Amino acid sequence: MTDTLTKIPVYVAVAIIFTDLAVGIALWLGVARIVKRLNLPANTQRITAVLMAVVPTAWLLLAPTLAATMNSYVPALHPGAPTIGMLPLILMPVAIGLLLLRSRTWQNIVVTAPQHWLIGIQIYRIIGIVFLPLMVLDILPAYFAIPAGYGDLITGLLAPLVAYWVWKQGNGWRYLAILWNAIGLLDLAIAVGIGSGILYSNLSHTLFNEKILVTQPFAYFPLSLIPLFVVPIATVLHLYSLIKLILQAQTTTTKSNAVSVLTTDV
Repeated sequence: MTDTLTKIPVYVAVAIIFTDLAVGIALWLGVARIVKRLNLPANTQRITAVLMAVVPTAWLLLAPTLAATMNSYVPALHPGAPTIGMLPLILMPVAIGLLLLRSRTWQNIVVTAPQHWLIGIQIYRIIGIVFLPLMVLDILPAYFAIPAGYGDLITGLLAPLVAYWVWKQGNGWRYLAILWNAIGLLDLAIAVGIGSGILYSNLSHTLFNEKILVTQPFAYFPLSLIPLFVVPIATVLHLYSLIKLILQAQTTTTKSNAVSVLTTDV
């Protein structure tokens, strides 16, 4: 495994690290702006700013070490895959993101967050394109790199386009946003499923005529930053976006019904 990791090009490692840092900073700035718009108490603003800076940074530093350590002790679903222990590490931030919605303050932050921002920020998903050169270098298998790489690339490239249409509120913008979110979540599910071995199939190897059949490099830095940081954030952003879309649709329906009642009474 050490030999495989040393084959990872420097530009790939730099791109992954830069993307993670850029995403963290963009989220921090975005939430800080939303908190200021809500006119929350100064103390609440300070606490939110500190937590948004400290918690993601701590996870960014700690998670890769946890994954590498667990890979030595916790078995995988099949030979060549990373430890099954990575799944809880991927799902835990997602669970925390959903549990935060129990906080009234965080609810207000999510509701106030512009829909086009929740979508447009995911342009960073184009980082998935690094899977393709890693496939060429026989570091990642084609049965993972092709669906995950192109899926991320398509999701990332569409993000600013969909965000613009949502911001403009063009025809069918809500349905377009739902479709984009569904595509993005499906891409993440496929990538995690194949990478973890849950969707493992000998047919995959036969179809792609693999030279190398492992996804274990994802248990080690810098590749581990993608499933442990990028994937959970993307999942939470998709879920927040869908929650807002549902709430907006319900509000619109309620207003339409109210107008209909008033019109009937008149």
